[in-house]
Amino acid sequence: MTLTFGAIIIGLLSIFSYILVDKSIYVQQEVIMPFLYRIHLPTPFGVLTQKEHNIIHDKIDRFNLRIITCFVASVIAVGLGLFFLALVYYEGNAKLTGYLMSILFAYTVANYNVPSTAVRWIRVVENDVLARILLKKQKESKFNTLGEYLEDENKKNVADFYDQMNKVADDFDVVAEECGFDPEKNYEESDETYDEFLAIMQKTQAAMREKYPELECFSVDIEPKSFKPPEK
Repeated sequence: MTLTFGAIIIGLLSIFSYILVDKSIYVQQEVIMPFLYRIHLPTPFGVLTQKEHNIIHDKIDRFNLRIITCFVASVIAVGLGLFFLALVYYEGNAKLTGYLMSILFAYTVANYNVPSTAVRWIRVVENDVLARILLKKQKESKFNTLGEYLEDENKKNVADFYDQMNKVADDFDVVAEECGFDPEKNYEESDETYDEFLAIMQKTQAAMREKYPELECFSVDIEPKSFKPPEK
């Protein structure tokens, strides 16, 4: 084995180790840690037994341990690789260094699937927990079909809308009069008076939207001259 060929192999293994460690650390920070946070929220935690909870922690600890040991092994292996090349170049005894380097690189390569394995396992666990949560909610729910659930949601939304409108109805009348609305005036007499009515409603709506930004009923703009008075 020539020095150049050995340097190429060590360089490729070093690049592989860097990519593996970088990917493993990303998975640890962006997948494993958020998963641990989510799994300890009240709803997911409520569908797990204590034994399952312990199994999850043991599995995560093993993933974290493999990631840490891969990081340490790759750093030492790269350092030994540079030392090995230097010993070979100066015709020193590089057997022990090469042996240790080979073991560490072999360990790193053997753990090539740590990131993907962790991601797949977490997805399986999360899907299982989600299925348990949905099943639990379905059993606790009074609805037997999706249609019944959506119908009930629609009723709640309509009721909420009317509750909101009842709360602001009196205020709407006051604001409308402040914007120029005359309750005694017939705004359907002509196109001009109806456009005047629309302009007043536009100002009123803008004022109510500013006053009650949380109400969606004031989110659609009213444009003057966009409507005509109904035919008599």
